[in-house]
Amino acid sequence: MRHRLFASILLFTFLLGLVSCMKRVEPSDFYIGQVQPLQLLETRAPACIKMYDGTKGIASNYYQAFKTNNGGLSWTLTHDIVGGYVGEPEYPQADTAYFMDDNDLYRSIDGGATWNLAFTFYTGANISFYKGNCGYAYSKLVSSSPYYLLKTVNAGGSWFVVNYSPPSCYNIHFLNENVGFAESTSGYLRTTDGGLTWVNLDNAITSTFTTGHMSPNGILFRSMNSGLVKLTRDFGTTWTTVFQGDFNIFCVTFTENGICFLATEGVLLMTKNWGATWHTVLRDSGEDFGNHRFYYLLLKDDKTVLAAGHEFISYDDFFYKITIE
Repeated sequence: MRHRLFASILLFTFLLGLVSCMKRVEPSDFYIGQVQPLQLLETRAPACIKMYDGTKGIASNYYQAFKTNNGGLSWTLTHDIVGGYVGEPEYPQADTAYFMDDNDLYRSIDGGATWNLAFTFYTGANISFYKGNCGYAYSKLVSSSPYYLLKTVNAGGSWFVVNYSPPSCYNIHFLNENVGFAESTSGYLRTTDGGLTWVNLDNAITSTFTTGHMSPNGILFRSMNSGLVKLTRDFGTTWTTVFQGDFNIFCVTFTENGICFLATEGVLLMTKNWGATWHTVLRDSGEDFGNHRFYYLLLKDDKTVLAAGHEFISYDDFFYKITIE
């Protein structure tokens, strides 16, 4: 009888420990996020938010550009057009910023408060500025030319050809004058000689992945629409799969210390350990995230995320602040 009682106690202890372990990995028991709409937008939600420091930032969408001086709590419209396309802004230093508006390159020297035309390409350019006056562009200069890799050293006022036959790409990002990355239909590419030559880092990481920028320390979480997330911590030399889901991933944001957020269809996920474990911050069944879709995330710290997206019911577009408890 005592043996049975002892065995029952052991079984109960084991099951209790199992339940406890299951509870420890249940995402909703770790982090709860609260969504706060910050500002209603008249046009589509911004496709990108860039913060230079904890207070100054620039955002852009298809038709407009915005700026903030209070960490994203409020935004001021600074550029508005009709029928154009405002691309992802570049913010290489405190008061200098750039963005493409269709074929036109605009520059700001007051932190995005005002914008002036710097250059007009023949067709829309993909740009990357690694410091205030110096940057690269993937574009055409005249109608008869193919796409070139171009460089400027005078704040976009003029451009010269660096590579006459670069790989076809749709997103470039240079960390400095020599080291840059590009996304193409054939893979994720890297150059270490200022764009003269390119190396394919991983054929499996193709254009089906969402765009992302390598950090200065060689870290990048990249996501694919099918739910795959890969991580590199050595400037793209090796990649590790850190997440595999069965849903679309709209956007990813991360820090240098292993914290990453990703937004999916109805769920916002978070990791604090380089993707070893993921936890649900917001779930579709809740009153908050169930009414929203986020298209861009910017991680300010491990407790605060800036976001842009829209509400399903009204289809209104907003800037959001997400607070993690």
